[in-house]
Order: sequence, then structure tokens, then C-alpha cells
Amino acid sequence: AAQIAPLQSSADVAAAAYLSILSRPPATEETRAVGELLDGAADRTTAIEQLIWSLVASAEFRLNH
Repeated sequence: AAQIAPLQSSADVAAAAYLSILSRPPATEETRAVGELLDGAADRTTAIEQLIWSLVASAEFRLNH
């Protein structure tokens, strides 16, 4: 989260998180969802931490990594 939080663009945050955790770029819908998450968040850092945890807890991460 500390490495991703300084990124300004929600698209950059999505790309960094997905590449770091799932080893693939985010789909267009995933990038949009990350943007909505960050735009609606009261605390951006907490939202990024939640994004990271959701990716680590995903079935894709569990089955592929």
C-alpha cells in the first residue's frame, strides 16, 4: 500500500495493484471499479489497503498463486 498510495491516477493505482498481486493488468471494468472505490473513499490509503486485501483474498489469487 505504501508503494501504491503515492500514485495520483486511479488507473495507475489499479495497474500497480493488479500487476503486483495478480501478475496481470486490470480489465477495463476493474479499472473503472477501482476508480469508483477511490473516488468514494473518505480515506484514500484505507481504500487502497482494502483493494489489496480484496485482491489477495480473491479466488483468482488463491487458485493461481
